Amino acid sequence: MHQVNWIPTPQQVARLLQTNAPLPRRNFAGIFLMGFILSLLVLIITQTSPLALLLLWLSMITMLLLNQQQRRAAFTAQRNTLEVTELTMLRHSHAALLAAWKLIPRLRHYPQLQAQTAMLMGANLQTLGAHEPAIASYDHLLKAFPPGSVVHQVIHLQRAMSLLNEERLTDADSALRAAANQQLAPPPRAIYTSVQTFHRLKTHQLDDMLTSADTLPNSVRPLGIDAGYTYGLTAAAAIAATGSFARMEGYGFLHMVERKVRWMQSRAKE
Repeated sequence: MHQVNWIPTPQQVARLLQTNAPLPRRNFAGIFLMGFILSLLVLIITQTSPLALLLLWLSMITMLLLNQQQRRAAFTAQRNTLEVTELTMLRHSHAALLAAWKLIPRLRHYPQLQAQTAMLMGANLQTLGAHEPAIASYDHLLKAFPPGSVVHQVIHLQRAMSLLNEERLTDADSALRAAANQQLAPPPRAIYTSVQTFHRLKTHQLDDMLTSADTLPNSVRPLGIDAGYTYGLTAAAAIAATGSFARMEGYGFLHMVERKVRWMQSRAKE
């Protein structure tokens, strides 16, 4: 039983995703459909075979029951994934993380839902400041989607953000360069702008931050509430560039704003 504020290690995340790799979806109804067809053929040929008639009815009833069971299981899987999504949107990060962790093994026969849940797990790990486990999650997911797809682009950029938070600036720079060489769709483009802004902060490129300040609001608006973090960094960059804020050195003020935002995110109400 995991504690309320439990955070998995990168090794635990990698093990969870590797040992619960997607499996082919079970289709018992198809087997009984074949039995139904064979029984129907036998009944047509023999015309009066009681055994063929019995098998025909049994196959029909079994197919109906299995179809209902599979539909119920699919509905439950979708509902549970939606619950994790809602917890994530409400910023109940620890609750969402625990729910995703328990759900992933039960979604092995639903690859799309499992991948969605794994992405939510990575996002909640990021919100909680557990960036190394988040990177482990994203490393696994990058192998599950074709390069160049929108989902692959989003995962790639989210991973770059975690790399920046872990001060792995060289790796983050390589990730951003790779993303810049792609034809990004609108949602990934907004994420790219946000990550690029954070990268400029980390590498002291304040002039570049201020140069793009006029176009920034429209660029990151698709991010919704998360765009506020980028707005705040850009606004504070102007103060840092002027040299001071009250008695605080400008660049120190910028990092103070960043630390405060991250502190507030990590202590979001559960």
